[in-house]
Amino acid sequence: MNIPSQFLRFQRLGLQRNPFGSLTQAEEDALLLPIPDIDIWANASESLQLMGERGRGKTSLLRATLHQIVQQGQHLAYESLPEGHNRITTSLNHLDGFALDEAQRLSWWHKHRLFWQMRGRRLLITTHEDLGGWFWLYGLPYRTVQVAQFITPTRVANILARRIDFFTLEGGPHISLSNEALAWLWACYGDDVRGTEQALYEVFQQVDQPGPIPSATLVAILA
Repeated sequence: MNIPSQFLRFQRLGLQRNPFGSLTQAEEDALLLPIPDIDIWANASESLQLMGERGRGKTSLLRATLHQIVQQGQHLAYESLPEGHNRITTSLNHLDGFALDEAQRLSWWHKHRLFWQMRGRRLLITTHEDLGGWFWLYGLPYRTVQVAQFITPTRVANILARRIDFFTLEGGPHISLSNEALAWLWACYGDDVRGTEQALYEVFQQVDQPGPIPSATLVAILA
């Protein structure tokens, strides 16, 4: 039986697969990092608007908040609107609240319908656009959280290390990012976590030695 060369290469690196490839929902949930001060809004009764540019961790923050609220015994549903979709498919009946990723994609009519239905309940959204006027119009007490405040060099380093460790094989060699590589990534991508992860996918498709990856390797592959 022929074993794919990429599989063998990842085994030599001590990995199950490329740690920066696509994730299942279960993997995304398992990789969530604790959020500083999440109790401030997760334990409140108000609705929540998470704002930030693409790739800054809005979805992760939304799901971490949702997870904490559900642990308290509340019944909330989650939906993410794919690009090109402008309406939700979740039934909101019998829910204590609703979490919607990419809320800015809703059409005007479906924004109206959602906020109308959520009166007296808790609505959690991520958005690139400020939808605060909709909360105000329908009388939903809310707070806005800018996710960029949580994205520091240390947090990005922890996110990347967690991805690598999650897919590391037990008892084998270990691969990691050197401090100089982490500094180079922050200088190039800053708080764009998704852009950093996409770049590292290309790196891990080509690197062939375990151990700390130096910045020179990143430059050779990405620059």
